[in-house]
Amino acid sequence: MPLIVYLDEIGDHSLDSIDADFPLFGAIALVCDEEVYCQQIVPSIYRFKFKHFGHEGVVLHSRDIRRGIEDFLFLRGDPNRRQSFYNGLNRIMRDHRYTLMGMFIEKLKHKQKYGPFARNPYELALESEKHFPDDYQRR
Repeated sequence: MPLIVYLDEIGDHSLDSIDADFPLFGAIALVCDEEVYCQQIVPSIYRFKFKHFGHEGVVLHSRDIRRGIEDFLFLRGDPNRRQSFYNGLNRIMRDHRYTLMGMFIEKLKHKQKYGPFARNPYELALESEKHFPDDYQRR
């Protein structure tokens, strides 16, 4: 069965200007079977979006969700609606078979340790052979 892999980054990969409020760079990969993704995950997410927004066009950015901004302003209001939203999102994440892998770099420590030889955190994060354990199996 073919696998689907989605990659996303968290934070800024620059070593020149390091944000004191978020001095990390991270890369996350979601890996799952194509059939699980198409037949289970996508329909669950669409049902979730229609239930909470009335359409599927909303992008579920964790930053916006945490801050309750943009499409997620409603999370600041009715606690029952907020709880329903989080319960639904947690259920999607709990009930489907996939693997999440992540790599995070504390940019200041990386820069201090390697000085002018410090590698770009983005490139370092994408060295896939270091992310998959030798005994990786689809679950």
